[in-house]
Amino acid sequence: MVTINILGSCVCRDIFNYDTEGIFSVGKYTNGASVLSLTAPRPKIALNIEDFQLRSNFEKRSAWLDYSKTAFDYVENEGKASDYLVISLSDCRMDMAEIWNTDHTERISFTSFGTTFRENYQQCFSAGKMKGTSVEIYKALNLPLFFFEEALGRYAEKLLSVYEERKIIVIEDFFAEKYAQRGTEGLLSFGNEEYVYKINRFYKYLYSCLYRRIHTNVIPFLPKTIGDAGHKLGLFGLHYVPEFYRYALDSVRAIVCGEYSQAEAERIQKRYTDEICHKYYSR
Repeated sequence: MVTINILGSCVCRDIFNYDTEGIFSVGKYTNGASVLSLTAPRPKIALNIEDFQLRSNFEKRSAWLDYSKTAFDYVENEGKASDYLVISLSDCRMDMAEIWNTDHTERISFTSFGTTFRENYQQCFSAGKMKGTSVEIYKALNLPLFFFEEALGRYAEKLLSVYEERKIIVIEDFFAEKYAQRGTEGLLSFGNEEYVYKINRFYKYLYSCLYRRIHTNVIPFLPKTIGDAGHKLGLFGLHYVPEFYRYALDSVRAIVCGEYSQAEAERIQKRYTDEICHKYYSR
């Protein structure tokens, strides 16, 4: 059995839900963190995982790992790294929170502030765990791109301190523009074309920056990929139709078997692109 740790979005995790043969075992998994937060200095105010009390244990743990800047330690698993590390960058869309002391002279922390994390931090504030602090929130798309480029340099260094390049697998995850709904003919639009264009252009920039620093296994996004209204986590631009996850799983399988040549990668891409087009675009 091949062991996998994940430092990336729910897309990375969902791939292995389609492993019906039991080839892979997912060990450590955390998500929701921007590279800006993952590579930021450790906070000046310590919080314990018990201070994060909202949502599932997984969501609480992910929030605490991000705040404490220990996500890389977590996926390293106390020096017992898994066979492969699967990563993605779509969580860089998350808001960022800059936490300051009261007189704004010392930055306490720079941390991801997505929905799950925000709820836990607000609970910490109300419980007095971060008394005497103030918070400024920033939208990822409003921040200078060089912030992310510099952070990706640190991110790559941290990754390579834990895993060999050949043991890292990048899953490219972009927002789908359309989605399929059972019982409805044709594809439906998410209705957020401008945001999708901007966020996907942002993601392309991030991945290009990463590839200048790490030369490893890349599973490209399939351009014809669409969202799935029947996804178990609900309708969202990163919740894809099953064909995408099977495509990614076949690609991961080829990587671990040493068969992921350019020709094989293109064959897998064509097979699942054809399946998606036949099933969803031709009806």
